[in-house]
Amino acid sequence: SSPVSVELNNAGVPVQVRTSDQPFKEAIAHLPAATSHEAQPTFFARDTHEAYVPDKHGMDPDPFSTETPLLSVRITNFVNGGTAIGLLMQHRVGDADTMIS
Repeated sequence: SSPVSVELNNAGVPVQVRTSDQPFKEAIAHLPAATSHEAQPTFFARDTHEAYVPDKHGMDPDPFSTETPLLSVRITNFVNGGTAIGLLMQHRVGDADTMIS
């Protein structure tokens, strides 16, 4: 039978789960409103998204160690609903196109 849950034990891919007191609507306020069905490139200040991506310490810059995770995940649940899933992946595994595709 299929599992009904996933054990987040950090064996292989480090996963951080956190709750934010910030409303989801405020967390995405810096993003432009959607004007079409296709995603548009967006640039914004680094500090607007760092709370929602995994800590880069030990992964960036890449120390070229076999102990360095290839992928790290941070899941942020907002108190009023909504979830952000942040990914940090070593460039030697894939680039931004890989993560979006």
